[in-house]
Amino acid sequence: MNVLQAIASAGGLSPFAAEKRIKIRRKEGGGEVLYDFNYDAFVSGKDLSGNMLLRNGDVIIVPERGLFE
Repeated sequence: MNVLQAIASAGGLSPFAAEKRIKIRRKEGGGEVLYDFNYDAFVSGKDLSGNMLLRNGDVIIVPERGLFE
């Protein structure tokens, strides 16, 4: 499953989601690594690189949109 499929299976993003600041947290080598996923850029076709395959234990973090986002 990739990031976009996981978001879709969770019911999609709410209107309050910060689509440009989604992070994927992965444990690697005894530490944690954060990967960026810009949903807005992916859907518009500007950046197709962030839709990575997920591994067991990955966490998708979708922050709430700020007032002026």
